Amino acid sequence: MAEIQTTTLIDDLTGKPLDAEKAHRIHFSVEGKTYRLDVDEKGADEFHAALDRFIEVSTKVAAGGASKRAAAAPRRASAGSGEQTKMREWAKANGYEVAERGRIPAAIQEAYAAAN
Repeated sequence: MAEIQTTTLIDDLTGKPLDAEKAHRIHFSVEGKTYRLDVDEKGADEFHAALDRFIEVSTKVAAGGASKRAAAAPRRASAGSGEQTKMREWAKANGYEVAERGRIPAAIQEAYAAAN
């Protein structure tokens, strides 16, 4: 037994069936979200007319450009081991709790820098 299935496109603006030969499928993105719109020629013209003003003054970016992560902030150069030893000794002498190894908290580094 043979079976034939058909797909009917519906105009998203009018709710009426679209002629597949004359249908316009428009893909667009706003604020990182991508949309698809199925409309007739009149609807496509209205869509493009509404956006033309904004497109003319916009900057075109590569696909996926909006979703790329921002570059990480540059890391601060760490103090040399001799400087870290002095910083730890200063911190202990001034009432700060600091581990013998590992990263020295930023608050202690800033207090040390302000005092020296």
